[in-house]
Amino acid sequence: MLTDSEKLRIREEEIYREEVKNELSKNSKCKNSIFSFLDTQHGIFISSAIILPLCIWLFTVLQIHYSNTQVKTSHIEKLDHEITLRVSNNIQYLDRGGLDQFKTQIDSFSVYPQFSGIKVQGLMLELEKIVSKEERNNIAEARNVLISGNEQEVRQKLKIRSWYEE
Repeated sequence: MLTDSEKLRIREEEIYREEVKNELSKNSKCKNSIFSFLDTQHGIFISSAIILPLCIWLFTVLQIHYSNTQVKTSHIEKLDHEITLRVSNNIQYLDRGGLDQFKTQIDSFSVYPQFSGIKVQGLMLELEKIVSKEERNNIAEARNVLISGNEQEVRQKLKIRSWYEE
C-alpha cells in the first residue's frame, strides 16, 4: 500500500499533468482556430482584402524606386558625357594657353539637345544637385576653379570625374 505522502505526491503530479495538458490544448485550439478561420469564405475575403493590396502596394513602391534610380543614373551619365565631350573637344585652346578662349568655346556647342544653351557651369550645378555629398564637393571645386582659376588648376580639377584626361 501507498503512504499518505506518496498518494499526495501522485495526486499533485496528476494535477500538474492535467494543467499542462489543458494549457497545450488551449494553444493548439487558438492556432487551429486561426487556420480554420482563414479557411472560411470570410477569412479568405479578409486575408485577400489585406494581403493582396499590401503586396501590390509594395511592388509599386519598389518599381517606382527602381525607375527613379534609373532615371537619376541616366541623367548623371548624360551630364558627365556632355561635360566630357565639351572639354575634350576644346582642350586644344587650353593647351595653347588660352584659358579665356577655352571658357568661351566650351559653352559654344552641346551634344545633347536638352543641354543646348546651358553653360558648363550650369551643367555642373545640375550635376551637384543629384550626386552624393562626397562628389558634390569635388564638382563645386571644379566649377569654382573653372570660373576663377589658372590653367593648371583647371586641368587638375577637370580630372576628378574623368572630364579631362591627358
